Amino acid sequence: MTNTFRRSLLLALDAQGYGSKEDWLQRSIQKAILEHLEGAAEDAGLSTGRWEIQKGGDGLLAVLPPDTPEEKVLDPLVRSFARRLREHNRERNAESALRMRAALHVGPATPAANGYSGDGPVRVGRLLDSPPLRRALAATSGSLAVAVSEPLYRDVIVAAGCTQWTAEDFRQVAVHVKETREPAWLCTPLVGDIHSLDLGDPPAPGDAPGDAPAPGGVRAAVQGSGSAAAPAQEGHAASPVINTQMNGGVVIHGPVNFGISK
Repeated sequence: MTNTFRRSLLLALDAQGYGSKEDWLQRSIQKAILEHLEGAAEDAGLSTGRWEIQKGGDGLLAVLPPDTPEEKVLDPLVRSFARRLREHNRERNAESALRMRAALHVGPATPAANGYSGDGPVRVGRLLDSPPLRRALAATSGSLAVAVSEPLYRDVIVAAGCTQWTAEDFRQVAVHVKETREPAWLCTPLVGDIHSLDLGDPPAPGDAPGDAPAPGGVRAAVQGSGSAAAPAQEGHAASPVINTQMNGGVVIHGPVNFGISK
């Protein structure tokens, strides 16, 4: 049997610190994630009713219909989602606040026995779980940190110019997770502090705001001496060993978890 090829826009979400929270608060978080995503989609003129959503408690993977306007997800939806999280957290303390990572990518995704198969879900999951995005959320004053894959950034944000985002709103990072080695672009909607955040890596040459990646994608990153264990993020197990960094890249050895906080 031949599977039908389909390229889709993929959105992945994960809540910070979910595993350390009490049961009643976990239930509240699960409800709030769905409500705020549905509301943000409506604000952008979209409907989640046509989305294929794989839920994971503290997060989800959404496979959007092929006719979904990518610019509406990247701009009105993401911005509205950030506003809704900010309002949600306005009168909540740090323990009950809802802070989230989001990742966006476009690629093949095929329904399978236990979710989705294909390069798309793999890549968006690794963007979502990447150390630079985790560090961005930990360091930002906002409630949302977003990772956008290179194709979406290049084609929708830069080339098409059909959103209110500018290149200066994003910061390039190198994501090296297992066999995945590629650039990604991070932003912190509403607060705009992405270039001032300490992501744990020295700035690479040409990594000024708005700079596009050099031809060939990710800048070089190699293994070497001086490796050290990365600190654990809130609600997650300690990160695997991160080896010597060059030009902002990180090489990571170990499993990558999607959608489940330990």
